[in-house]
Amino acid sequence: MNMSYCRFQNTVTDFRDCLENLRSLDPEDRHPNTDDERRARRELIMDAATMMQELGVDDVFDTHAILRLVDALDQEPAEEFDD
Repeated sequence: MNMSYCRFQNTVTDFRDCLENLRSLDPEDRHPNTDDERRARRELIMDAATMMQELGVDDVFDTHAILRLVDALDQEPAEEFDD
């Protein structure tokens, strides 16, 4: 548990690591190894969307659209074919 006086300092580095993982173009880098990790990724993204809404950055967000995008991260990448 983070102490209240350093909660954000301790969290920002881990959050940025998660963000870089989501930005990764390499499917192996962003593919979670466990169901628990997939659930945690989904919760983190939904919590971030909720935080933005509560701070007034985003008035309303489409929960279903966000979850579709998150679930798409678990899909196998499409194979590319050369013509």
